[in-house]
Amino acid sequence: MRDWRKIVQWKNVVLVLITILTIITYFFDEQLIYLIAELRIPILDTIAINVATFSDVFIMMAVVVVLFLLVKRKFVVQVFLASVMSLGVAFLIKQIVARPRPYETLNIIPLIVETGYSFVSGHVIFYFALIPIFYFVFRKTGRLIWTVIAIVVLLSRLYLGVHYVTDVLASVVLGLLIGRFALHIEEVFFVRWKSLS
Repeated sequence: MRDWRKIVQWKNVVLVLITILTIITYFFDEQLIYLIAELRIPILDTIAINVATFSDVFIMMAVVVVLFLLVKRKFVVQVFLASVMSLGVAFLIKQIVARPRPYETLNIIPLIVETGYSFVSGHVIFYFALIPIFYFVFRKTGRLIWTVIAIVVLLSRLYLGVHYVTDVLASVVLGLLIGRFALHIEEVFFVRWKSLS
């Protein structure tokens, strides 16, 4: 079995860079969301709305769990852990931070209306929490497909006007950390459990 530490080792640098970028963009959030709103064109509007329709996290969680049950049954626990933890963490942070959505405080028109708070993005944190697992389990094609899906979802959340840039960047960092944790925790748990028995 491949060592997950080697696979995700270079991603530590990426996580640090995204974290720094998140902190920097906090000071430009309003300007960035206005800039993104100015880039809207009808064809992209349609694409972003369709992405929102088909990227529902609960439906996608069921799809991914079934996929892993059929193809990589051994990793279903990690997928389930990453999914539940990412949604739980997103829910808790949303309640604590209670940041209004951009269209609630700025003069922009949302393409869709969402309930709940803006920080963090439940969609982005969920999709990015599964990236470390896809990178560990699948070869290039599977990795690339899920990464592209995650990035498209991230961009659509910004384009739709339902999140600030810092919302999605912080969600990327948290999602990747949760995915790595879910990938590692079962290994640690079972190694310790076996050593105690």
